[in-house]
Amino acid sequence: IDEQPFSNGELTYLEHLAREIVRVMEFERLYIGLFREKRAYEKFHRAAGEFNSAVGPLGVAEAAFNAAQDISGASFAALTVHDVERDKDTILCARWRDHDTSQLSLRELWPDGGLVSMVMKYGRALPESASLNSRQVVFDPSVAIKSIRAAKVLPLHWNDGPIGTLVIGDEDPGFLSAQALRMVEVIADHTAIAMANAQLYEKMERMATTDGLTGLINHRHFQERLEEAFLRAKRYKRQLSLMLTDIDHFKSVNDTYGHPVGDQVLRKVAECLLSSARKTDIVARYGGEEFVIVMEETDWTGALRIAERIREIVSRQVYHSKLGSFSCTISLGIASFPEHVRDKAALIKSADQ
Repeated sequence: IDEQPFSNGELTYLEHLAREIVRVMEFERLYIGLFREKRAYEKFHRAAGEFNSAVGPLGVAEAAFNAAQDISGASFAALTVHDVERDKDTILCARWRDHDTSQLSLRELWPDGGLVSMVMKYGRALPESASLNSRQVVFDPSVAIKSIRAAKVLPLHWNDGPIGTLVIGDEDPGFLSAQALRMVEVIADHTAIAMANAQLYEKMERMATTDGLTGLINHRHFQERLEEAFLRAKRYKRQLSLMLTDIDHFKSVNDTYGHPVGDQVLRKVAECLLSSARKTDIVARYGGEEFVIVMEETDWTGALRIAERIREIVSRQVYHSKLGSFSCTISLGIASFPEHVRDKAALIKSADQ
């Protein structure tokens, strides 16, 4: 104010003060950076823990979504899986903040239709920069996610190559920092391992409960399902019918036309049973050429109508072999609770008789 120059002492004091201010500011920057890193790593470790409790492919996808979106702040996430036998990529499920993603679930993608196909082909994350240009398509041209301006498609590596992809995207082109990308890449690795384990578990479970030839549930699993259905019917005083069927003269089919043709007949009869049954019915291979259907909330009259329809459908099927074409018929037996029997064993025995 009085226009007098600073003294040497005042200048020295101000220099010390400036250095102290710089030190404090650097400390604050470092502290804030460490705090952000700590929070990010807390999210990361929490996400890694969620994979341990994830059950099934959908549970794994949910854990992957939670982790990827929490770490990156992405508004969109999706998980695709690859079917090796059919060479098809499918969107297992997707999550989009404030948008409905039901139309994306279980949607098959066009071959070479977008970034997902390229990632599956080359096994590396794309695009190079997260920002999307007007020519880049994430899934395929039929899947529109127009408001997403940036995305990253990461491969889920397992054994010799990718088994699917983890997709994250956002309206903000700069949503994905270098640190967040590194963490999401590790999340993708966790997802791949968890997904491979979940698929293996599902396969083992199917093998344990499903008949390998017909795709129907097997005898052991049928007995468990019948026990549950019978207990429900008994507890709530509901009707329950059981239909037992076998293919007429099936041994002569095998002897005349060969076992491969016999297997073809078994598969076709299983298809006829499945197509004729309701979604709530239990259809199983009972053993050999025998099949069984359990129908809840169905009396003997209702079961008889279904049995007659199945009998007619099966008799109309034509099978082809080197010795010529032929048809097969089936015989069916029905028993109902509580009309005919009072316990589960009697239900099966009565239908068999």
